[in-house]
Amino acid sequence: KPLPGWLAEVLQSFLLSPDCHSSTLWSMSPAASRLSQWLRGRLECHRVLMRMEDDRQSMGDLSTQLIEVTSAVKSAEAELKRAEETLERLQAAHAETVQKRQLLLRTESGLQRQSARATRVLEIAAPRRRECEVVVPMLRDAEESPEQWGAILTIGVL
Repeated sequence: KPLPGWLAEVLQSFLLSPDCHSSTLWSMSPAASRLSQWLRGRLECHRVLMRMEDDRQSMGDLSTQLIEVTSAVKSAEAELKRAEETLERLQAAHAETVQKRQLLLRTESGLQRQSARATRVLEIAAPRRRECEVVVPMLRDAEESPEQWGAILTIGVL
């Protein structure tokens, strides 16, 4: 336990005096010399205790430290919970996006197959189309010709 402040000051001023040094007192009385050494040790113990008290006060009371640490832990846990919720939300959004992408890729593949099929049909129909483009004007010209009607009637009668 530290000494009261006034006693520590008196003891320090007493021990600073060269007359109170243990080697000087030894010649007068070994007991006084030992008492001087004990007082010097007690004063040093007081100094150590005071430094420890200063350090403890600079760090704060243990209950204050416990409250601060508890508050920091709660804040970190709340932040962790928010981060986990955000992560879950983002994972769900990612999974949904991946499913949409797969659906779109399947749709695209189907459309490409249909487009390829339509292109083949158009390629197959292209010669017929050209043939129709040639035959239709001929039929229109023949439609106006009276000989054509006679041939149609003859074929129809047969």
